[in-house]
Amino acid sequence: MDAVEQKDFQADRPAYTQTPSKSPKKIPVWIIIVIAILFLSLIGFLIFKPRSTPQPQPIPEPVTVKTDFPSPTPEPSPEIDRSEITIQVLNGTGIAGEAKFLQDELSDLDYSQIDVGNASKQDHQAVQASFATDVPDLIKDEIVEKLEDLYQDVEQDSLSDAEDIDIQIITGLRIGATPKPKASPESDSESSPSGST
Repeated sequence: MDAVEQKDFQADRPAYTQTPSKSPKKIPVWIIIVIAILFLSLIGFLIFKPRSTPQPQPIPEPVTVKTDFPSPTPEPSPEIDRSEITIQVLNGTGIAGEAKFLQDELSDLDYSQIDVGNASKQDHQAVQASFATDVPDLIKDEIVEKLEDLYQDVEQDSLSDAEDIDIQIITGLRIGATPKPKASPESDSESSPSGST
């Protein structure tokens, strides 16, 4: 092959030009480190994130409404001199010492004018407490409360204005006591009712 032909042959061939190869751009190392640190921080935050517990709600204080109204002052209870109250205690059970027993109980409440004796009937089971109309309710309540603490049954009544005493009490059976057995007619005449006070 001569030189001319060789030239033509080269001319018929398409010319391949070699383009320089582009190498991919490299990401700087510091950007990779920053991305890795951010990624690891996000993972750590999600794993170790403190769990929020619901806080107890405070209970509200009750609202109090203040009024400017003055509270009524209680009436002072009248001073009662118990030593001026006259009491007659009569044994109504026939059981010896019952009138004296009640006299001692009432003396403990500061009553000092207490006479004792026997009732005309000795078969009372309930206590009979009779009060003059001018006896204060405070005294009535105090006496009745004391009697209810001691006796099985308490009955109340009013004294007539002709009586010269404030309170008359005929004793009955104390709590837990039983009636005195009825005596035969012969023993009744031998015993005197005056010894049962």
